Amino acid sequence: MKNYKLIFTGPVGAGKTTAIRSVSNLIYKDGDVRVSDGIGMRKTTTTVAMDNGVLQIGEEERVHLYGTPGQERFRFMWDILANSIAKDCIGLAILIDNARNYPFRDLAYYLKEFRHLVATKKLVIAVTHTDIQLSPELDDYRAWLSRHSVSASVAQIDARKEQDVLLVIGMLLQGVSSFGEQHSASFANGSLKENDMEHSKKIPSSQLQDSGRDQEQGVPTVHDIVPQLTANVKNKDVAEGRGEAGEAVDGGVEECLTPASRQPGSIYNNLGKKVNYVEKVIMKESIVDEVMNIKGVKSAALVSSMGDITTSSIEDVEFNEFISFLSGIAKAFENTSNLGELKSVTLKSSVEDNLTIYLEDEQTLCVVSSGKVSVRMLNQQIDNVLQWGDK
Repeated sequence: MKNYKLIFTGPVGAGKTTAIRSVSNLIYKDGDVRVSDGIGMRKTTTTVAMDNGVLQIGEEERVHLYGTPGQERFRFMWDILANSIAKDCIGLAILIDNARNYPFRDLAYYLKEFRHLVATKKLVIAVTHTDIQLSPELDDYRAWLSRHSVSASVAQIDARKEQDVLLVIGMLLQGVSSFGEQHSASFANGSLKENDMEHSKKIPSSQLQDSGRDQEQGVPTVHDIVPQLTANVKNKDVAEGRGEAGEAVDGGVEECLTPASRQPGSIYNNLGKKVNYVEKVIMKESIVDEVMNIKGVKSAALVSSMGDITTSSIEDVEFNEFISFLSGIAKAFENTSNLGELKSVTLKSSVEDNLTIYLEDEQTLCVVSSGKVSVRMLNQQIDNVLQWGDK
C-alpha cells in the first residue's frame, strides 16, 4: 500500500474542513468547536486541532489529508503538521476565500508561513466562494504568483463537491500517483469529469477502520493529538450537499471564468479594456465602530497617512495627538529599520491597558485594549474586521 500525505491550509471559512470531508472515505474525529470570537459572523464552528481524513484510491494507494486550523492563534498546529506529522507530504493546497476583502493579503501570508513547504513541495492555490465574489479572477491570481516568482497551479473549486476537491488532489499527486498520471490531461485543463473518478472508487469504511495499519506504516493520524475515532464515512450534511456555515461555494472547477463582455467585479478603463486587479487596503471611518464591538477593546482611532485623526472614540485631545505622533514614528521606523514590512506595534502596560497600532499603506488603526486581552486574539479579530467588514 502506497501512502501519500497532503496538507490543506488557508484562512478561516475558506473550506478546508468541508473539502477534506467531501472526499474522505474515513474521517477521524475532527477538532471543530463552536466559535467564541468574531468569526461567528461567517461560521458557527472552527477547527482548533486539525482535520484528518483518508482517501482510498483503488486498492494500492491511500491519501492522508491534513487540514490546518485557519486562525493564527492556533498556528502552533501549523508547525506540528508541517514540521512533524506531515513534513514528508507530497504537496500543499492553499484554499483562498475569494469573498474576503483582501484575498491576496491572505495568499501572501500563507505563502510566507509555509515557505519551506512552498519551496520544496507541489503547490496548488484553490480559490473558493467565487459565487459570492467573482473578482479577483484566476488570471489575476496567476499574474500575482508570476510577479512574486511562485510556481503553483491555480483552480477554482466548490469545497463541497467531491469532483472539485479531487481535481486539487490530482494536481498535487501528478508524477507520483497513478491517479495523477491517468488524468493528467484533465488536470491540465482544470476540469475532472464524473467518469474520471472511477479510479478513486470508495472503499467501505469498515475496511479502513484498522488504524493500526497506518501506525505500522508510520503514517500519523489525528489519534496522535485527539483521541477517539469517528467511524462514519462522511458528515451527513456534506453528503447531502450542505457545507459548513460560511464554507459553501458554487464555482465549479473551470480554470478560466466564462468570458463575458464585462464581468461583475472586474475593472475596465474608459476604452473598455480590462485593467489588472489591484488590492489596496482602505479602512472606512466605520471601522472604529466595528472595532469597538470587540470584547476588551476600550477605544480606537483611525489616522491618515498625513498624521491627521480621521475619526476617534478617544475624547482626550493629548492622547489623540500622541497616537498621531506614534503612527508617524512607526512608519518612519519601518522605512529605516530594514526589518521588512511592519504590520503592527503593541505597547504593553504592566498594570492597565495596551495600545496596538495597525499599519496599512496610507492609514493607521490604533486600538486601546484591556491588558487581559491576548494580543494574538486581538490581532485575529482585527483581521476579521478588515477581511469581512464593509469595504
